[in-house]
Amino acid sequence: MGLLDSIKGIFTSKTLEEKIAKWAEDGNSSKLEALTDEENEQSVRLLAINALSKIARDELAVNTCMKLITDDDKAIKIAACNSLKKIGTKREVDRLYFVETNEEDEEVKKALIEAAISSKERTPRFL
Repeated sequence: MGLLDSIKGIFTSKTLEEKIAKWAEDGNSSKLEALTDEENEQSVRLLAINALSKIARDELAVNTCMKLITDDDKAIKIAACNSLKKIGTKREVDRLYFVETNEEDEEVKKALIEAAISSKERTPRFL
């Protein structure tokens, strides 16, 4: 890399979407988990939740999504369920069904059941 490339690198920073994609690729669930906090915009939270689904065998990713299934935001709940469908393990099934029994929104209820069914079909990755 030449001097000109070094100077360009100083002035061009990665977008948040690029950072999130890189953290997912690197398996950095702690940085992604921090972006799921309610203080962040919904769009950022949704990107982070989706990125968590790409990290296999990560307990923090699963725990973060499990926490978010009871969020106040419907879109966040559904995104967390969709991520759990990809990374979930049998360990979460009972909690998913329990939350579903107390959920009032039909679309969220459906997402919770789909996540539970998907998790039930998996072999546990960790206990």
